[in-house]
This record gives sequence, C-alpha cells and structure tokens, in this order.
Amino acid sequence: MAGKKAGQAGVIKSIILPIGKHRLHVHHWLYGFGILTSVFLFNFSIPWPQFSIGFLGGFIFQGIFSYPDWYKIFHKIA
Repeated sequence: MAGKKAGQAGVIKSIILPIGKHRLHVHHWLYGFGILTSVFLFNFSIPWPQFSIGFLGGFIFQGIFSYPDWYKIFHKIA
C-alpha cells in the first residue's frame, strides 16, 4: 500500500503532521508498533492472537527493513 521506494507515493497517503517548524512523519511501522505495544501494555484482547501479533510484527519488520529512511520521523521544514 506504501510506495515501492522511499519518497514514492503509494495507494495510502502517508500521515505527516505539521508541528511548528517541523513535520512528524508517522511511518506505517510506527503505528503498527504502537498498536502492538498497546496490546501488551494494556492487555487488550485481540482476535486470533498468534496471527495478529505475527501480522503486526511483519508489518513493523517490513517497514524498517524495506525503507532506508525508516528512522526519519521528525523533519525540519525548509
């Protein structure tokens, strides 16, 4: 659903939030990590736990290892 390479537009537009003179880029791996962390911290009940945790783990893994800019979350606006 994301672009094939870093910087390319995909089917789903990236979430980029303006914060003062900066932009917060919420990568898909980051919200996948937030969901997975919430499941464990707050003991949410999820359907098919092994599948859901595996799916979210793969979602995070793919986002980090497929894009060289995975760590660029907070950008200064030029």
